[in-house]
Amino acid sequence: MLPATINSDFLPFQFEGMRLREACFINGNPYFTRRAIGEFLEYSRPQENIDKIVKRNTHIDQFSVAVILTVTDKYSKGHSHPKMRCESTTRNREIEVRVYDPIGLQLIINKSNQPKALAFQIAVAHLVLAFMQGKIKPKVWLPDKIVALKQILSHPPTFKRADLVRDLATREGKSKATIYHWLEKLGGIKTSKGNIKRKRWLKAA
Repeated sequence: MLPATINSDFLPFQFEGMRLREACFINGNPYFTRRAIGEFLEYSRPQENIDKIVKRNTHIDQFSVAVILTVTDKYSKGHSHPKMRCESTTRNREIEVRVYDPIGLQLIINKSNQPKALAFQIAVAHLVLAFMQGKIKPKVWLPDKIVALKQILSHPPTFKRADLVRDLATREGKSKATIYHWLEKLGGIKTSKGNIKRKRWLKAA
């Protein structure tokens, strides 16, 4: 029997220079097969190498789901498969494949020592640092208000934080003073009228 080939349930994925051959979308989010991740990292045995990484780091599986896909088995002419006529050369069947979301993808890459994985890890570290320094902000606020407030608290009290407060106030339909009050309750930030830092933030906003 020739190797099984996965049908069009999987699509090529490309984003910011990252290309993976096998991806599917669940609730609008991309998920990737182990083989696709291994190929992206340029392993000689993509599936086997990623299998080993996940087996050693079982916490990664919480960022994955199992999907049912149709695969096509290809046979050479004159085969002797008991459930197929000899003149037939293909057979469709369903298999279960585990696919990983973007967090699972990153956790797998973080456990790899491939050159491409190390370059990815360094790039992500620079991105996290830039976010913490207030040089970038999320293009879209997460729906969870608490998560959004924690995003703001991750920034130092600078003009960048004031920009984030303004954005969140607009999204929530609240005043900036209300957002600062939420921040006080969540992170212990003093926001009384006499507080100098709050005045500076409000002035900057």
